[in-house]
Amino acid sequence: MKLGLFTALFSDLTLDEVISRIRPLEIQAVELAAGNYGAPKHVHPDWIEQPDKLAELRRKLDDAGLIVSALGCGGNVLHPTLGPQHADTQRRTILLAEKLGVSTVIDFSGCAGDSENANTRTSSPWPGFRITPKFSSGSGNRK
Repeated sequence: MKLGLFTALFSDLTLDEVISRIRPLEIQAVELAAGNYGAPKHVHPDWIEQPDKLAELRRKLDDAGLIVSALGCGGNVLHPTLGPQHADTQRRTILLAEKLGVSTVIDFSGCAGDSENANTRTSSPWPGFRITPKFSSGSGNRK
């Protein structure tokens, strides 16, 4: 078993400061927040186009003996206003995970309704659910 933590808890710290703080705790894995409700402080989906940033991240984590257990992009892809932006961050996070060799991306399912008569994910199909697995399987990350 490996012990890990979600770095969004340390969004006020740089990655170097997070590593220094967790080193004495013998943490072995980190989940990095890549956007949406978790501020992308330690990794950012835009880095899919910035190999130097990815290399620096890998070097820092390797030097600290840490693995990335997951990228987190918890958002609400069903939100009437924020949904498209959150879905874009979700897709870019999947591509980022592929570039980093991370096989797990953690997201929220979202909430479709805001009234007693609104459909929710527990009472009706989630339209984006069929799109996301298809997209992620094409990225090489779906296992």
